[in-house]
Amino acid sequence: MRNKQKNPEINDMHLIWEDDVDLIMMICSNSQEYMVFDEHDPEESKLLRRVLGGHSEEITICAYDFYLSLVATGCINGEITIYDFEMSKIEGILIGHGGDITAMEFLSPYPLLISASMDATVCIWGVRPCPTKFYNVCIKRYINMSWDYDKDVPAVVSRMLIWKQEGDKGIKKYRRLQEKQLPATTYRNFEQTFVFSQRDMEDIFRDEFSDEKEWSFNPFSEQYKLDKVVQGKTYAKMLLDEKAQTFVTQVDAMNAEYMENIDTEMERLYLYVGDDAGYLKIWDLNYVIKQVGVEKVKSHVKANFNPRRQELVNCTAYANQYRKTLQDRPMPPAVEASMTGIIIREVVAHRDSITSLSKIKYDDCSAIISASRDCFVRTWSLGLDLLG
Repeated sequence: MRNKQKNPEINDMHLIWEDDVDLIMMICSNSQEYMVFDEHDPEESKLLRRVLGGHSEEITICAYDFYLSLVATGCINGEITIYDFEMSKIEGILIGHGGDITAMEFLSPYPLLISASMDATVCIWGVRPCPTKFYNVCIKRYINMSWDYDKDVPAVVSRMLIWKQEGDKGIKKYRRLQEKQLPATTYRNFEQTFVFSQRDMEDIFRDEFSDEKEWSFNPFSEQYKLDKVVQGKTYAKMLLDEKAQTFVTQVDAMNAEYMENIDTEMERLYLYVGDDAGYLKIWDLNYVIKQVGVEKVKSHVKANFNPRRQELVNCTAYANQYRKTLQDRPMPPAVEASMTGIIIREVVAHRDSITSLSKIKYDDCSAIISASRDCFVRTWSLGLDLLG
């Protein structure tokens, strides 16, 4: 197949198989459009739809969800445009990111979209058919922080992967070491470093870091927790002083609830995050969705007409009009993900930016595959233990 436009560069592609009959390949181009091809005939790819005008600048990424029947395209200026897959009409424009959109995933069956940008933030948005108060609104916003030499710094999320587990036990949560990493295991010439410890913090401080000059504080004291809140610049911007301790209490309650249900077989929704610093992280989205209060979409959003219809759609006028209604829409405060309790584990997976995350299943075995600009491909268990 060839893209016959003046600029043929393809920056994203999705293969869609519906009802074991319709095979459609959707291609996202950098010329402000996405295209839908019919692949039902193995001998020929048939162009069905070209949809343009949803962005004023180049598209960087696209996402598709069969259950919600939605398409999302992200732009270099931080905009995300949501389309109805069949009718190709704009369902909304999500404005709030401050840079290129680097990753997007729908959270179906929940009417939510999660996105990441070059501004090092991760946003959760409400999309059709969510309640009106969440419709095309940023509900949660997080800053992704990764360790760099001697401190945490914002790191751009380059890849995301959603993993849904029905009736399964949870992944054991590791608590984070303050300002230190705990080398776990060496595989060949590659050191895998956990930034969470399964051991009790008091034992770590006593056995691993016994230098009183280096560690002169008690991480379990209430004063330490309060000091971290007061000293943290992000917290100062995010919360009023009188609400700081309430926030810490909420995080503690979240951690306690997760550990209480760790052995309960229930629905699990995890987000695997890969960033430019080479880190792989697991985020727990169940608690976030519970906080938001969005219900599942009860049934698949089915096509009303013919999904193979052919047309050229120009959304420019509607998109420009829609943007005017979104001026100065408030965004929720950006919270450091590591301070909210949603991170289950994180590992130093690669020495450079992670460029690909994929899930694989073989018989009863499931795993994650990561690739990076460091020219390595690695396989991980669902709990981020290095397999090879």
